[in-house]
Amino acid sequence: MGRINGENRDVVFEELWKLKIPAKSSVFAWRLIKDRLPKKLNLRRGQVVVNGTLCPFCSNNEEEAAHLFFNCSKILPLWWESLSWINIVIELPQNPRDHFLQHGNGNVGGIKSTRWKCW
Repeated sequence: MGRINGENRDVVFEELWKLKIPAKSSVFAWRLIKDRLPKKLNLRRGQVVVNGTLCPFCSNNEEEAAHLFFNCSKILPLWWESLSWINIVIELPQNPRDHFLQHGNGNVGGIKSTRWKCW
């Protein structure tokens, strides 16, 4: 009942649904934050047979959302390059939810913040 009445609303999802991005992108971000993407570990938990659970990019860690999108040694250079475009130097959070939330802290309501959240 708390969810229906809005008592347990999560600020992350309120911010996510406000963004003016394609619905497909919002749903993907929602699934990423909620750990609902069909990655190897989730598929295996659902009794789907998968060949190995290592990251397809680096083969060093298990394929989980935080690793795939933020911590993989093959993906990190993409983040560094993107951050250099907007002159931001930060330490990337270890999970998708914190990653999304950190980009509203410096410029609450600002254009730069909204653009970064969309990215």
